[in-house]
Amino acid sequence: MAKDTSNLQALAPIVSPFSVLATDPKALSEGEVAILVDSLLHPDLDPQTTRVALAEVQNLVREHPNAPTQPWQVLSDLGFTGNAATYQASTNSSLSWVLKHRSGIPISLAVVLIEVAHGLGCEAQGLNHPGHFLVRINQALVDPFRMTLVSPDLEVFKSAAQAPGATPADIGLRMLNNLKYASLQNQRWVDALGLLDHQLAMRPQAWDLWFEKASMWQQLGSHSSAALICQALLGEALPTTLAASVESRLTQLQGRPPEVLH
Repeated sequence: MAKDTSNLQALAPIVSPFSVLATDPKALSEGEVAILVDSLLHPDLDPQTTRVALAEVQNLVREHPNAPTQPWQVLSDLGFTGNAATYQASTNSSLSWVLKHRSGIPISLAVVLIEVAHGLGCEAQGLNHPGHFLVRINQALVDPFRMTLVSPDLEVFKSAAQAPGATPADIGLRMLNNLKYASLQNQRWVDALGLLDHQLAMRPQAWDLWFEKASMWQQLGSHSSAALICQALLGEALPTTLAASVESRLTQLQGRPPEVLH
């Protein structure tokens, strides 16, 4: 039976469209998860516009004779490639932007490739490989950034070939991570906190994310909010290392002088 997280959930005020993935990591397709991420970047954009754009790409690929066996090559022929010039730009995590400009980062291009492959009746799933998101289509391993096959002779092939597939929830978490860390690098703490709340909606028992939320509240100067999260966390069955970090942080927070609100 899942552990009761009511104490922590009381500290998560937002209602998130990602919460459906908390009970079923495959409740949405990879494309629909990416559209939800896109809606955070472009709240005024009609999601149906992006669905139509994705369907148009699927139709273009389907018309190609090599589509059933090499959909990645067809996407490459259509101009889909990695955006090395502005790799860190948040637009690379926007599915609508990626479809329009046919450029992106591995995980956003992977979503396009997976949706195209599924439309062709192929088995396709992302691989949450460290540092570089990959796609397995039938028995082929594809680098979506280059839209090329990964050679079986490479070490990355050997390490990724037997890796478990990434669920749509995994993809959503990783896409939100990219946006969150971009916000942190630019010291947009409130934006990062909002993105983190969407991640927690998907993974309410991700204790490391809760600890990250406490750290963000501390960075924002709300030591009482950070302390509340740490206190609630200590009521959970935390890994030993994380529990020690939480205890240390709580001691630090409790030793601070009372907050003065201006």
